[in-house]
Amino acid sequence: MTTSEENKVNREASKIKKKGSSLPWWVELLFVQIGLPERFLRKILNFQASSTEHFDNHKIKYSIGLIILTSMIYLNPLVRNAKNSNLCVKDISTRITMNEIQPINSQLKPANNALIICNGGNNILRN
Repeated sequence: MTTSEENKVNREASKIKKKGSSLPWWVELLFVQIGLPERFLRKILNFQASSTEHFDNHKIKYSIGLIILTSMIYLNPLVRNAKNSNLCVKDISTRITMNEIQPINSQLKPANNALIICNGGNNILRN
């Protein structure tokens, strides 16, 4: 290292000390004990500061996104169940109209009979 680089490192180290913030344990481990270059520490600390500032500026957007994501995760099984139920009713109603399955009650529409069958009602398959 040249003299100017050493002076720059010393100035930045003194700035960190002047802030009065104690460094986290991982800084002590990686940069003091293991001896990683200080330029990595500067990059990490700058990134940490900028990401904290970014999060503070966009806290409402992240909160709304988290609420939307949680709602989607919560509603996904309900939507999937309704989709499968609708597919069952559609399939059984077409089979009833093609006379592959006898309707439970001939006075009801095929869709109503299909709903009864899909929900566990009796069905008789024709050969």
